[in-house]
Amino acid sequence: MLEHTLDKSGNMVTLILKGRIDGLTAPKLELLLNTCIMQGDRQLIVDMKEINYVSSLGLRVLLKIQKVLKKVDGELIIKEPSEIVLSVLQLSAFDKIFTIYGTVNPTTETITTEKEIEYRKNVRIETLTRSKEKGVLISIGNMKKMKEEGYTETDVVEMEAEKTRFGLAIAALGNNYKEFNHLFGEALIVEHSALVYPAVEKSAVDIILAQDDNQKSVYNFFSGLCFNGEFSHIFKLESEGNIPLTDLIQFIREKSPSEYTGIVMLAESKGFWGINLKKVPLSENNPSEMFDEKKIIDWLTFPIEPEFYNNLLLGVGIIAAKKTDQDENIPHSHHIHAAILDDRIINKNPEHFEQEILRHITETEIRKIQHVLDDTVLGTVLCGIVPLGEMEIFRNN
Repeated sequence: MLEHTLDKSGNMVTLILKGRIDGLTAPKLELLLNTCIMQGDRQLIVDMKEINYVSSLGLRVLLKIQKVLKKVDGELIIKEPSEIVLSVLQLSAFDKIFTIYGTVNPTTETITTEKEIEYRKNVRIETLTRSKEKGVLISIGNMKKMKEEGYTETDVVEMEAEKTRFGLAIAALGNNYKEFNHLFGEALIVEHSALVYPAVEKSAVDIILAQDDNQKSVYNFFSGLCFNGEFSHIFKLESEGNIPLTDLIQFIREKSPSEYTGIVMLAESKGFWGINLKKVPLSENNPSEMFDEKKIIDWLTFPIEPEFYNNLLLGVGIIAAKKTDQDENIPHSHHIHAAILDDRIINKNPEHFEQEILRHITETEIRKIQHVLDDTVLGTVLCGIVPLGEMEIFRNN
C-alpha cells in the first residue's frame, strides 16, 4: 500500500509518501509524478522518510521521471530517505544520480530567478530583454504564383542554410528537381535547420539539421519569409484560462517597434486550427482553382473541429504592424506556420528558450506542419521576437 500527500510551496512541490513502492504501487507513483509535471511543476521533492520498502520497479519510475525533468531544466529531489531506502539507493548508485537531502530542507532561493513581470487580461507575462539591434527580413520567391498560374522549375530559389536563421515557406529538400518537385509543402526554418511537410498522401515531416551537416545545406523554396537577427525580447505568457492566438499577435504588435516582426514560439495547444496543402501547386496541377469553393477541398485540409489538445506547437511567423503592399510575400496582418510536436512537456524558463527550441527539433517527433488559423487557442506560451528593419528579396524571375 502506498499513501501520499501533496504539499506545494512556491515553485516547489513535495510528494510525501508512506508505505512501500513495489510492482503494485509503482504505477501509482508514476501517475502522481507525471500529473505534477503536466501541471507545470519542474522541481519535485519526494519525501521518503516513511517508505519501508522500494523495489527495482520503484527505482525505475524515479529514474524515468528524473530523465523527463532534466530535459526541461527540472529535477526530482529525494528528501529524508529512510535507512532502508538510502541503502537501496546507494547499492544501485542512484545516490550519484539524485540530489538527496537528509534533514535539510532545500530552499527555493537557488532555483528561482527574478524577472520583469506584468499582467494583462489575467495573463501573467515574464519578459527578458535581449538585443536592441533590428533583424533582417528575407522575402523569397513569389507567393502569388501558388494560387495563380502555379510554379515551374524556374521558380525554385535555392538558399544556403546559413543565410536564414528562422522562417516559414513552401519548400522542399533534395538536389534534383525531378526527384523533389512533388515533395514541396509547408516548411519551417528553425535555427538554420529545415523542417518540411510534403504535400503528399500519408506524409511525414522531413528534417535536415544544419548543425549536424558537414556540408552546406541548400533548401529549395517556391516562396518563403525568413529572418535573421537576435531576439530583442523573450516572453512567457501564462493564464489560468486560455490565450487566443489573436491576443498573442496583438501583444507582439504592441511590444515591437518595427513595421514587421519575426516571431518564434513554443506553446501548449488548447485547441489548434490549421490547414496544409494536399498537393503541390505546380503549373500542371492548375492551382488557380485552389480557392474555388467546389475544389478547395481537393487542395487544402480543413479541420471541422480544433485538434491536438495539449500538444506543443513550434511556430515561426511574421507579424505586420499594419496593412502594406511593400512586397507581395508580406502578409497584410500575420502569417504563421507551426509544427505539431508529439510532446506535452515544456521547459517554462524563458532563459532557456533557445536551448528548448533546439531540444525539440532534435529529440521530439513532429506530426505535421500547418498554416496556423486565427481560431487557435493556446495555453502557456514562450516566444521570442525579432523586430525587423532591412529587407532582402530573392527571386528568379
